[in-house]
Amino acid sequence: MVVLLATLTDLGSPVTPLAHRALPSPAAEPTGPTGPLLDCNLGFVPVKPTVGVGSIIGNAWAHCTIPPEAHALTLSLERLQRGAGWIAAATNPPDPRIPTPRLVYEIKTACVPGAWRVTATARGSVWGNPFEFTDHSLQRIVSAQDCARGH
Repeated sequence: MVVLLATLTDLGSPVTPLAHRALPSPAAEPTGPTGPLLDCNLGFVPVKPTVGVGSIIGNAWAHCTIPPEAHALTLSLERLQRGAGWIAAATNPPDPRIPTPRLVYEIKTACVPGAWRVTATARGSVWGNPFEFTDHSLQRIVSAQDCARGH
């Protein structure tokens, strides 16, 4: 399992695509050797969708070291469609639970052969500062045989 973390050198720096953070009061947050530490992060375990008999399953986790005022995570399973790009095949409603210490999320939809990925979007606020972050799992190519037997 890989835990993805990043730091910022100042509040104007972009967030890496590996984790999300709010912009809290600099005096109130812990710092690392190169700047403020992340308040929240998310990831995918496993790192790409899995296949059950007749279904595609996606999982993600979120963890906040400092509880945000608000946090809503939306999980989607997306399928790659020729000429249209990644299209959501299923989307969970936003889950408003605060991931302190850590929450795991799951989504499931009917299995159709093709390329699949999980997308997680976290929205919320810390110390009055809104944040929004979207990340994608690795893709998985699923065959008709995979759908029939699962694995």
